[in-house]
Amino acid sequence: MVQTTEQGRATHATASTAADGYRRHEYRSLTDLVRELRDETTDLVRSEVKLAKIEISEKVSRVGRNSIYTMIGGAIAQSALVLLMFAAAAGAYVALVEFADMSREMAGWVGPLAVGLLGAIIGYIFIHKGIHAISNESLVPEKTVDSLRQDRDWAERKVQ
Repeated sequence: MVQTTEQGRATHATASTAADGYRRHEYRSLTDLVRELRDETTDLVRSEVKLAKIEISEKVSRVGRNSIYTMIGGAIAQSALVLLMFAAAAGAYVALVEFADMSREMAGWVGPLAVGLLGAIIGYIFIHKGIHAISNESLVPEKTVDSLRQDRDWAERKVQ
């Protein structure tokens, strides 16, 4: 701090002890700053690991639950589909004999073949759709990854 005397000369005065205390608090040692950064980063990493565990657990639970629903529905649908396919094959047999003037022997295998092919195509479409839906479910904890990016940016700002 610069002060002037009555004669107009400049003199240097020392700062008050309160200002010195403020400056000492404002300018912490590098060791203290590194220690604080280490402690905050450790807490941050622990929190992120907890978040990742929770997020992955939720995703695995959701995929497991949906897989069970799919298996139960598939078993019931398969039983019903077998009955419907028998009925469709019988209907195709009758239609081929009555309307197409096909022999009973020929209609006996062409009707079920046509119904079986149609069923196979429809089944393939549903299987493909189910596999595609399950494969699109990501087990990567996106919230945690985003949070880690923010934490990295925060740590970089702290170091500067």
